[in-house]
Amino acid sequence: MNTKYKLTIFLFCFVQLCINAQTYTGLLSDNYKGVFSVLRNPASSQESPIKLDINFFGIGANIGNDYYGISLFEALGGAYNFNDEATITATSSNNAYAQIDILGPSVLFSLNDKSKLALFTRGRSFTGVFGISGTDLKTLIDGFDQTQNFSISEQNLSLKQNIWAELGISYSRILYKGKKHIVTGGASIKYLQGLGSAYAYSDDFSIDYSTTNEEITSTGALEYGYSDNLENDFEDFEVLGDAWGVGLDLGVEYEWHPKTKKDNFYPFPGAKKDEDFNYLLKVGLSITDFGTVKYQNTSKIYNLNQTVTKSDFENIENAEDLEAIYGISDNSNASDAALPTMFHLTVDWNITKNIYLNLNTDYSVVASQKANTTSIANTIALTPRIEQKWLGVQLPISYHEYTGMNYGLGLRAGPLYVGSNSIIGALFNDELKGVDIYLGIKIPVFKNQNNTTSE
Repeated sequence: MNTKYKLTIFLFCFVQLCINAQTYTGLLSDNYKGVFSVLRNPASSQESPIKLDINFFGIGANIGNDYYGISLFEALGGAYNFNDEATITATSSNNAYAQIDILGPSVLFSLNDKSKLALFTRGRSFTGVFGISGTDLKTLIDGFDQTQNFSISEQNLSLKQNIWAELGISYSRILYKGKKHIVTGGASIKYLQGLGSAYAYSDDFSIDYSTTNEEITSTGALEYGYSDNLENDFEDFEVLGDAWGVGLDLGVEYEWHPKTKKDNFYPFPGAKKDEDFNYLLKVGLSITDFGTVKYQNTSKIYNLNQTVTKSDFENIENAEDLEAIYGISDNSNASDAALPTMFHLTVDWNITKNIYLNLNTDYSVVASQKANTTSIANTIALTPRIEQKWLGVQLPISYHEYTGMNYGLGLRAGPLYVGSNSIIGALFNDELKGVDIYLGIKIPVFKNQNNTTSE
């Protein structure tokens, strides 16, 4: 195997970037989202027209990067050459990620007129490569002339994969209710079961190839940590009893009702039925996924301050070969897996009957380029929507930290929900950098028409 491919394996031998998933952005803007409210803001479940919501199964998938931009139709058509036909944006710090978010059997129900309770199950997977030099990566992919000297330098390179399951309980309650103002609060606590964790991290390393004596000189150190059940590459995978943690979500929400029902006035034309929402503006603030999953991980730090021959480097086939050549400077417990803690700010404007405009921002408070942290990219989304009891249509327009502008479509029809934050853009964009989809089935039971969100 030639040196070009060996160097590629050297950079990526620890973490496999697979197509995983997440995100329900369109659905989360909907007033009829039901139990999905616990994913972004547990307080938003309280002022809802649903008294009982049962989710059977939902899955969201998301993959993206800021290096390759492709034409989806051409890529799906086969014989697509990424290196020749894709638009490449190589920077000193490129990123790629993939996520899966599964909402399993879950239920939301009213305890009384002022409070609701939700029980939910969830499975999540995050995989990512952060801070890799796109210039170096392009050199490796394009190939280099082995009759010439070359060098590669990386700072704050982080590769990671974390998989875990959640069993949670969420409670929301009206904290204040006046004639024109309603404030609700909510909290979720989650038991976390770790299913696997692996990461590689280096704050600084370099590789230099000399044609004079065909030697490769490297400097720096590389930390590699993994949970015990991944030691043999999933061959002896098992759920670890000592891999667990606790997660916490907190949220508040404010509704502004300019006029009350007694005033015989509604803030938008056509709102005459008790079942209609009569807030004009709703603002929510929350923090989600505060916590860690504790593993009895093994961590190895490889000493890269070595000079090896080209032939020895090309004979590296796995981590054991790497360890034999470079050696381990430290072997200890690895870092716990940090959850993707995020702040969320949501503003929802009731324009007219059944028509809304939602603005949401997701801001990560976890650094993506640190060892064994799970970080979601910062996003801002503007979502106009039409909604009724059994039908909702959302048109999310979002800007993603890595993939740029995205245009999507979401649909809630009876028990079915399906959507994508990028499907419309994917149809027309020749430089697509990310795709996603979500779908599932749930059964809502609505409040009686005599009950409203303001009563």
